[in-house]
Amino acid sequence: MSKVMIESYQKELLIKIEEKMQEICHKVMKPATRSAYSKVFRADFIPIRWSYDGDTGEWSSAKLNYSEPDEEMLKAIYTDSSLVVAIRDNKLLTTCSQPCLILHMIDIADIAQGDHVLEIGTGSGYNAAIISEVVGEGNVASIEIEREVAEMAKKNLERAGKKIAVITGDGGMGFSPYAPYKAIIVTCATPDISWFDQLQDGGTIIIPLLTRGLEMLCKFVKRGEKLVGKPILPVRFLTFTGLDAIKSDYKKNIHSLTALVKKAQPVEYLTNEFIKLSRIERNSFKYYLSLLAKEAIYFVSDDEDISDGYGIWKKTLPFGIVLIQGNKIIHWGDPAALNQFDSYFSMWKASKLKYDDYDIVVYPHELHKEIPKEGLIVDKKFNSYSFIPKNGQ
Repeated sequence: MSKVMIESYQKELLIKIEEKMQEICHKVMKPATRSAYSKVFRADFIPIRWSYDGDTGEWSSAKLNYSEPDEEMLKAIYTDSSLVVAIRDNKLLTTCSQPCLILHMIDIADIAQGDHVLEIGTGSGYNAAIISEVVGEGNVASIEIEREVAEMAKKNLERAGKKIAVITGDGGMGFSPYAPYKAIIVTCATPDISWFDQLQDGGTIIIPLLTRGLEMLCKFVKRGEKLVGKPILPVRFLTFTGLDAIKSDYKKNIHSLTALVKKAQPVEYLTNEFIKLSRIERNSFKYYLSLLAKEAIYFVSDDEDISDGYGIWKKTLPFGIVLIQGNKIIHWGDPAALNQFDSYFSMWKASKLKYDDYDIVVYPHELHKEIPKEGLIVDKKFNSYSFIPKNGQ
């Protein structure tokens, strides 16, 4: 492979990533993270890139010739986007994550040379390779539930000259032989935190946390018998599939629900208000809804003519559903569902809360039989989460 060509694409992408990080995250990348990125070539982790054809419903692949790399293939690899690197049974299996996002996650993990780091979800191995440049190869453990993916990652890491522990197993169990960890970085949307005991005091967890189907990248720090943290930004990752998966918190692909959504009609007065909101405000309302509404749902369409959406689903008779679909809000069924959604919307507008206006305290069930009744409480399998809005709103 032409090292000069690769380095050129690598540098061009870094410039774009740094610009985006300053624009979206309002921060400058740490020198250690920047250096780590520069030493790991993304091309080593994408020997095959898959593309989906929406017209045919089929996937096609393009292979990278490492002896004589195709320039168009390299251009596709060195974009700030996630790329599909494995499929199975015509379905997406894993990706190589968006560089800007994984670099930001590594940046805020507050790790340094010698720290032990656990990655949940190896994928292509690209993230683990960058982490290893920050903390040292022998200090990284990465766990992947799909054996096929884990084997692919091992080959990619070998190609990149990396010796990193890749474990095939359930990420929900963590990996105790390397514990305690200074940081646990999770690269799949996960509804709960099951690694409290494997994290050292003062250590960090960076996780795309799922709450009633909505993903939010969060940073937590272990403080004694609890975790304290904050939402960082909305994200989209593949979903955690371990034994401790909490399906009630996942995005829903329900055929019967699709039939109801097809019957739904736009709610003009709510749509007119919603389209006036900024992107941050829209995401903030969805986040508010995910915390407050037990009936909140992320609807995943199984019909290419119907968009995904987020809203509330009244599952008892008479049924009703209200969804945010892109720039519009739609409703079908019981008017009570619409009234409830309207009430949540009004409450959020009065609060003016943004998604990063919350502090989050996580109380492990095994350590806390009772927790302070502060903020919005969401109980999950392993922990109770207290989302505390600023100024006690």
